[in-house]
Amino acid sequence: MFHLVNMPLFSLKLNPKQNILYLCRQDRELHQEFLPAALGIPNLVIQDWVAYQWTYRDLGKLVELRKLPVSINEIGKLLLREGWQRGLANPLEWVSRQKWERFHPYVENFNDLYNPAMHRFSWSIMHAGFYQLLQNRLIITNRLHGHIICAILGMPHIFLPNAYHKNQSFYETWSHQLVSCKFVKSAQELKAAVQ
Repeated sequence: MFHLVNMPLFSLKLNPKQNILYLCRQDRELHQEFLPAALGIPNLVIQDWVAYQWTYRDLGKLVELRKLPVSINEIGKLLLREGWQRGLANPLEWVSRQKWERFHPYVENFNDLYNPAMHRFSWSIMHAGFYQLLQNRLIITNRLHGHIICAILGMPHIFLPNAYHKNQSFYETWSHQLVSCKFVKSAQELKAAVQ
């Protein structure tokens, strides 16, 4: 992930909305003190990674493009994901992704790697994550990779603890000096940090 530092992001220059995004995991790592409903922040947009909502062909995300769809069901899922979820439902993201996938200077390197289709699909998922974060003026997250991406992009964000102190340990070891990040240990501190 750290190879992304200073990477050209020409197709991702966005005008962020005034939204505050809570990029919130909903699994066993979620610290119960930071449940979205308990935060009391008005107009908070609550999402997990957008790519987690896409329809897959029951093959797993990274093997999607290794096998051609062979059944009507698989073709239908592929059309739903690529035609609607990643296309018509969000045309601005689609245009940005087309530029990212075709004209970014790193793309030509995929042909020299093992399984270029897997790398292109991962590149596309990475675009979705960048695009999702860059649309907001502030990110609140309990996802470690959300924090790392915000740090690399220099985005203002608030980093929350997870259930077993992984996030706090990472922050204290690696990213406590970032001016774009504030680590909040308790829900009572969160509203003040948002200001």
